[in-house]
Amino acid sequence: MMRPADLVASPRAYAPPRDAAAPSDALSRFFSRYAQGVRTFDPAIVTAAYAESYVSASPVGCVCARNDAAFREAFAPWRARFEALGFRTADIRSVRTTTLDDHLTLARVGWLMRFERAGEPVDVCFDETYLLHQCDDQAMPRIVLSISHTSEEETLRAAGLGAGG
Repeated sequence: MMRPADLVASPRAYAPPRDAAAPSDALSRFFSRYAQGVRTFDPAIVTAAYAESYVSASPVGCVCARNDAAFREAFAPWRARFEALGFRTADIRSVRTTTLDDHLTLARVGWLMRFERAGEPVDVCFDETYLLHQCDDQAMPRIVLSISHTSEEETLRAAGLGAGG
């Protein structure tokens, strides 16, 4: 059971835009599948969620990347790093969407990652915003932009995980 002392929240409070709504059934299925891929470090599931090219931004920088072999190869070190930190699971705690037009949706996603340290659970919350593009010939949308609102390193460190934690 999560205790308030175990919950590390993003340093900035988030208020969804007034026109933000709960996701459609299709977007709920998309994010459920995406969360499964993140939770299991499954490169096939996660890479299927991204467009051929995408932009990733955070407080520490921005990169334009390709959904290619290098992206898939990054999963093994990512998994090893998180497991070394005591990673147990990742779940989506909230999704708020804003439809921009027939093909673009902005989604603010609240994540909860559970780690274990010294036999005790440590829950880490953070928010990401995704710009999703839906082509008429695609069954599911694809992420074309991913924005991390906090530094992963700082968030993990604040939870007592990672360097200095």
